[in-house]
Amino acid sequence: MIKINKVLLILIGSVFLFSCGSEEPITPVQPEVKIEHTLFVYMGNLPSYIMDGDIEDMLVGLNASKPNGNVIIFYDQNFSDTELIELKPNSEGVYSRVVLKNYGENLDTSDLNVFKLALNDLKKFTSSKGYSMILSSHGSGWVTSEMMSGSSPMRRSMQELNYSPNPLTRAIVDAGSYAAGMDIHDVAEAIPDGMFDFVLFDACNMGCIEIVYALKDKVDFVVASPSEVLIDGFPYHAIIEDLFDKSSVVDALNEVCVKYFNTYKYHEGGCNIALYDCSKIDAVASLFSEVVDRAFNNNIIPNTSNLQWFDGPISPHLMYDMLEFSESWIRGSDQLLVSLAASLNEMIVYAKTSNTSDLGYDFFRSPVTAYCGVSIYVPQRLEYTNRYYMSTDWAKQVYGENDISTIFN
Repeated sequence: MIKINKVLLILIGSVFLFSCGSEEPITPVQPEVKIEHTLFVYMGNLPSYIMDGDIEDMLVGLNASKPNGNVIIFYDQNFSDTELIELKPNSEGVYSRVVLKNYGENLDTSDLNVFKLALNDLKKFTSSKGYSMILSSHGSGWVTSEMMSGSSPMRRSMQELNYSPNPLTRAIVDAGSYAAGMDIHDVAEAIPDGMFDFVLFDACNMGCIEIVYALKDKVDFVVASPSEVLIDGFPYHAIIEDLFDKSSVVDALNEVCVKYFNTYKYHEGGCNIALYDCSKIDAVASLFSEVVDRAFNNNIIPNTSNLQWFDGPISPHLMYDMLEFSESWIRGSDQLLVSLAASLNEMIVYAKTSNTSDLGYDFFRSPVTAYCGVSIYVPQRLEYTNRYYMSTDWAKQVYGENDISTIFN
């Protein structure tokens, strides 16, 4: 099972209120003095033993580091009532779980309205100078809910493949679950501007340019993997202290990536991870738009046959290495590609992958031959995919008047 994001994201802020369940909620009590920082964890659609293990791992880290802040978790307990819990110290300074609200039923964390409820309750139960967020679930990058629902070709492809990751990960094709979830653009729209300084995706395939672009006006930094994330997720006992380090957010998140990579670099499944500076993505978009224009002006048809993919052994692949694709599409090494590579290097603060050349391990049964740190969709003869892809903010920005489908005519 892969932590799949349920068509991406399960995270989102909202501006309207509603209640779920019949149980009367606890009346929130706002502290007189704001705490320094709150880490919000939106967690669901994973096995209970994995989610409980992550929470216990966080408690270990909290008790070791004693950060100046708190952790609030919206916790989908599978077959039990969903709860909003806080990890906080008792009178002796020992951190443990405290239930802030029981929702009286099991809520679907892949439902956008449920995420809005969670964010609304987060604001009601906390008073903090700053917030950051972890989305812990399954992920599918930019792929839309329409593409994964009903009898869509993409859903049929996954069902026919009967793909069962080994080792277990957090991917959308896990355990025969093909349900649709939230779209990244709905998620981004729901997040209040400036609320979170970073989002960490403990979910598969969220390290794609389309996701970073969708969040560019919502958060400063994104931590994610372009590929599958192992089911055990991030080593929270080791990174909690870094997640609360506000002396330099970028340096702290860089350390989070280092610890994640060092934890899994020798794992049989391999790993890759990246840190993105959202303030740098507009420059990347501008340069990639020039790549698109050149390719369309010269009628160069994209070829995926030799490109590095990151979305598992499914067909068709929808997530490829961005720099390798760009270099192959316009087939050259001129100044445009040099500038694009430099711009990507500025946006991608940290990027590392395990592969056969440096560590002797394949990544999910396929050697990594190219890794700039971020994936991208490559136009293909896939009418349904191209149509939905062109609805993404990234595609609208970089393709402009260029219609993906016409390049194959």
